Amino acid sequence: MHAPFFQIPKASDPAFVDHIYQICLEQKIDVLLPLVTRELEVLAPCKKRFLEIGTRIVVSDAEQLHAANDKLKLMQILKQAGIPVAEFYTAKTATEIA
Repeated sequence: MHAPFFQIPKASDPAFVDHIYQICLEQKIDVLLPLVTRELEVLAPCKKRFLEIGTRIVVSDAEQLHAANDKLKLMQILKQAGIPVAEFYTAKTATEIA
């Protein structure tokens, strides 16, 4: 026996969360493991809603995701935590990169 496949809308589609929710409800999904960054960001705020139907979304909180996906913010957090990091700055023009 194989698991069914479902075609889902893109994470940017307003129907994305409701579509995933309905699949989880109908299929009695215990754990949802999103892998695409955009899906993580959209599903993170919905963890409590999904838990109400018995589905645990394995994803960090939205604030933690934002920090992890913002390289400058992540480096600042690591530095503040005393973790050694390479020197870093935000380039404002293309010539600053060269």
